[in-house]
Amino acid sequence: MTILVTIVSKQTIPNILFIKEKQQAVDKFVFINTAYTVEGKFSKRIEKVCRIKAVDVVNVQVAEEDTWAIRKAIADRLQEEELSLQDKYLVNITGGTKLMMLGVQSFFNEKTTNAEFYYIAFPNTTKYQKLHLNQSPEWFDLSNRINLEDYLLAHGINIASKQEALFKSFEYTKELTLLDMENNKTRKKQDREHTEDDKRYYQWNGFFEEYMYAMFKTHLQLDDAQIGLSVKTLQPITDVTDDADHEIDIMFVYENHLYVVECKTGIREKLFEEMVFRLYSIKERLGFSSGYIALLQEFRDTQNQLPPLLAKKAKPSGIYVLEGKDIKQETGLLNAIQHIKQKYTVR
Repeated sequence: MTILVTIVSKQTIPNILFIKEKQQAVDKFVFINTAYTVEGKFSKRIEKVCRIKAVDVVNVQVAEEDTWAIRKAIADRLQEEELSLQDKYLVNITGGTKLMMLGVQSFFNEKTTNAEFYYIAFPNTTKYQKLHLNQSPEWFDLSNRINLEDYLLAHGINIASKQEALFKSFEYTKELTLLDMENNKTRKKQDREHTEDDKRYYQWNGFFEEYMYAMFKTHLQLDDAQIGLSVKTLQPITDVTDDADHEIDIMFVYENHLYVVECKTGIREKLFEEMVFRLYSIKERLGFSSGYIALLQEFRDTQNQLPPLLAKKAKPSGIYVLEGKDIKQETGLLNAIQHIKQKYTVR
């Protein structure tokens, strides 16, 4: 029998990626939990995303700061489930506290006869290591790429709906986006008068959202499952209690990391501050790699610098501003996309 051991923590993505990598060869799954992870139902999220049957799961609750108690809890639980220490154990020590890692590793190293130890050096979620006591670790590529739905499920979020297709052609959307503001207003008014199109497309930035969506999707070569437009969720996407907005303009997962994009044609200082705070709150909840505020309004000066107010408020939060010049001249947007690609080149 092959048994996969997981130290469960709030950040479940590395756990999920390793399980999916080894799942076909595994008979049982042992989840090492604390009172915190049990209360947060993090192992349940892992089960749901990985489609693991409850009958194949053994949960162990441990005291996270006591290595002796950790070892005893594991030994007692394996005995209760009649799991042999002669079985093959794949032990993923990613996650948990340092003492949990030490307790789990020492138990399976000393008490079992056939244990292998693995580690994902998060935030690198494209490779994993097989650890050895007397030699350097072996590195392997992770074959799985998590999709947007599963990424959100791993954080307790269900997608209610998302836009499945562009309302108009990409060529038209691009043309409208790249016009200067005055010609953009004129063109939208003319086109709206001759059609019965959804007013959201013209009045509520729909054309701009669709253009940004198409650019990220095309240049990052994302499939439909990896990216969403106008993503509405059943649960709040921030931990802010008064945030009733469950929608994000664009969300996508690239190389197992989440990216979030909010689009506005123009913006005032107060609204900008609110957007930065909201994106930062989403980052705290979902752990995204980068957030972007995309603005059609032009803010850069003759030296190509953003106003101090915008740069000062966004940058410390890991949020990037793409403004009118970045988008209309395309170089800023394409540079941002290229930066995303370069983050995951071989280290």
